[in-house]
Amino acid sequence: MPATQGRVMNGPYGGWGGGYYDEVHGEHKVKKIDAWGRSYNGFDVLNGFQFTWDDNHQGHLIGHKNDNIHSGFEFQDGEKIDRMTVYAGDGEGYVNGFDFDTNKRRHYSIGGKEGKANQVIHLGTGDLIGAEGRDNIHGAGEVVDNMDIYFKT
Repeated sequence: MPATQGRVMNGPYGGWGGGYYDEVHGEHKVKKIDAWGRSYNGFDVLNGFQFTWDDNHQGHLIGHKNDNIHSGFEFQDGEKIDRMTVYAGDGEGYVNGFDFDTNKRRHYSIGGKEGKANQVIHLGTGDLIGAEGRDNIHGAGEVVDNMDIYFKT
């Protein structure tokens, strides 16, 4: 759980395939998450995601969109994550999905719950600031293979 540049990292979650992506926008907080799921090799998995930060900067699409399985979440003012779980292979496979609860008693979930249930322990201030990992094409090949989750310290 290294803390650098005002952020704390959790992970990596998932396998070791794919290339590199870095979806952090300075110290800005993620304001909106768009994420897509799909069925892959018999499992429900994270197909792709895209962040929009609090200054309205929209990040890259990591992975692929699947309009049949889309889930979006927009944080309200002062809303913070107070519990998060990432479901993923333990050093293999890919990221199946993730879910979280906020201090405003709202819940978000995308993808499947197969794989290891990884409780995200180091939530810092509860402000999500981004993710980093490896993938195949512009963020993921068929699915998101790997991710680290960053929170503001």
